[in-house]
Amino acid sequence: MKAPKKWLKSITLFFVSIMMFQSCVAYQSSSVTLEEAVREQKRTKINTISRVKYYYEQIVFEEGQFYGLKRLNKNMVKIPLDTKEINDVFIQSKSKSAWMTVAAIAIPLIALTILAIDELNNSFNYGGPLLLVGA
Repeated sequence: MKAPKKWLKSITLFFVSIMMFQSCVAYQSSSVTLEEAVREQKRTKINTISRVKYYYEQIVFEEGQFYGLKRLNKNMVKIPLDTKEINDVFIQSKSKSAWMTVAAIAIPLIALTILAIDELNNSFNYGGPLLLVGA
């Protein structure tokens, strides 16, 4: 009865880790201007001079003012940006985010496969001499 509980914990951990990494966003390593962030219409991370980080769904420019769009309670809210306080602007890197998602799925899957193979090998080993087939 211990084996199913052990597997249940492993499978639960696997799915939780997949869900957590699905929401991860990777940003480009080089800073861009606010104008470029407006053109790209991607998720954006803004670092301020006081080292505070803000994350927005995208940046828009309306009536001479930059706004960061943030999702609050399923509604998009426009937050005015103080351009004097902004130090760096980073936009989402779709390719990095995709690779992170693939890695987040592949690594736990490989680990579960290794655990499963190890568990199967241990269940067939009854303490006798190791018999290698085909050797």
